[in-house]
Amino acid sequence: MFKYLTVHKKKVVFLSIFILFIFTIKFELFGFKDYLYKNIPNLSLHKEIRSNKNLREHIYNDYNTVFLPNTQYEKLNLIKNKINFKPEYYKRYPSSNSGIATPRYGSFFLEIFEDKILLVDYMGTVYSINENEINSSDFKEISPKIYSTNFESDKVLDILVHNKKLYISAANEIKGCKKIEIFVADLNSEKLNFKKIFSPNECGYIIFGGRMQFYKHNNLDGIIFTTFGHEYNKPDNTPQDDESIYSKIIFLDFANKNPIIFSKGHRVSQGLYAEKNLILQTEHGPKGGDEINKIIFQKNYGWPISSYGEKYFVDYTDKPTYKKDHYDYNFEEPIYSFVKSIGISEIIRLPNTFSKHFQDNFIVSSLYGRHIYRIKFNKIFDRVIYKENIYIGERIRDIKFHNKLNIILLAFEEDGEIGVISNDTNK
Repeated sequence: MFKYLTVHKKKVVFLSIFILFIFTIKFELFGFKDYLYKNIPNLSLHKEIRSNKNLREHIYNDYNTVFLPNTQYEKLNLIKNKINFKPEYYKRYPSSNSGIATPRYGSFFLEIFEDKILLVDYMGTVYSINENEINSSDFKEISPKIYSTNFESDKVLDILVHNKKLYISAANEIKGCKKIEIFVADLNSEKLNFKKIFSPNECGYIIFGGRMQFYKHNNLDGIIFTTFGHEYNKPDNTPQDDESIYSKIIFLDFANKNPIIFSKGHRVSQGLYAEKNLILQTEHGPKGGDEINKIIFQKNYGWPISSYGEKYFVDYTDKPTYKKDHYDYNFEEPIYSFVKSIGISEIIRLPNTFSKHFQDNFIVSSLYGRHIYRIKFNKIFDRVIYKENIYIGERIRDIKFHNKLNIILLAFEEDGEIGVISNDTNK
């Protein structure tokens, strides 16, 4: 058909193709594509789907996945704020099995203190951002204030602000002994003087976990925190051993610094929520079987005997490694188990002020899954009523809700950015 076009029409066609070609080159060379990806996150989603077979298969087989800005009942807005961390933060090395080495990703953690947002990176540098620096409507670069501190660590695991004090949990190696330690400093001075309040004698093989929450137990104020210490794909008996502090949730009272085992039989706990008598915990399964658990004092959660996941690198013909039931073996069943795994991370309660449709909801974040999950539990927190999968497209290490700004803050660890989710309906 092309040969029947007039000379004039051929020139128009060739000119149109040439202009499109030139525009495409300029789009790539001058960074227009990166600009659009920053400002319209869904564009980067499409690129990522095309280049990631596992992600394509996951999304194509999940009819319940929704994409921002539209969720089931609300139009949400996601904006990224780029954080200019110290230059050392951007040096990436593959993680070793020690759980101590510099990670492949730049983990950092978020807390809210008065009119500031505190950040602590995986190396232990403490930063602060004024809340009015956060931009929920447009991409922005932020250079945070860096605190002067005496803190040193091999790898930070979590942070917690309570009663004008900053708590940091960390994985450290001391004279060949790898262990979890907890430090605290007053936030009322320009220089943060950290003191160590927990350092066990027991060594671990890999140190993960470290999530912390304030909690009152037997009328004693303290913190609960999560631990993990055995070899990654070769679990030993420490999760079931009452003489070991690892693969447990530990309560540490402020007055006596006396640690007690609150619950046991846990794997890698990457999320923790506590409010009055309610404790919810998120836990990495092995290959499959990430869990949401309701934590009850002195209960056993089954690891490494029962799990809805399996060992890594198992063949389809292999027999199950772990029991596929908890109740029949006198363990606590999870409220919910993700099969396949999502790389579950933090869990928070979403205040009802955020949305008239999202009432009594919790948000669970994920690493590998690159989603957040809007979840509603029943009144006694022993089952999930519904779950909405909301695709974000980033590894989310930490998540907080900012009550004053009515926004959700997400720690995107791959590029060192804070994701800001606002509700367009509220604007």
